[in-house]
Amino acid sequence: MLLHSHDSHPADRHIHRDIHGRKPPKTHHRPFAICLNLSVLWVVVSSGALIALFVAVSYVLAQIFTLPPYLLDTSGVGYLSLVEAAREQEWRNYDDFFDQMLN
Repeated sequence: MLLHSHDSHPADRHIHRDIHGRKPPKTHHRPFAICLNLSVLWVVVSSGALIALFVAVSYVLAQIFTLPPYLLDTSGVGYLSLVEAAREQEWRNYDDFFDQMLN
């Protein structure tokens, strides 16, 4: 029985090949191997947790401040985040802060 060149070994029959008959590179495990480094794992977990916290706070703010007695629209809820940023920057006058942000 004559085998094709890409069927030279019986164990290779089930390996998927590209259109040129080449085997795919074995790099699917590398992102997981990089996460075995503790510093990389710490950065991935901590940044993921901070992003999840930011999304959760934004979602909760939108749910709370769009209801009575506040009745804020989407831009009003967004300006709440700007007020928090202004507090972090220790702006004395919020009007100056908003003028600087809008110009």
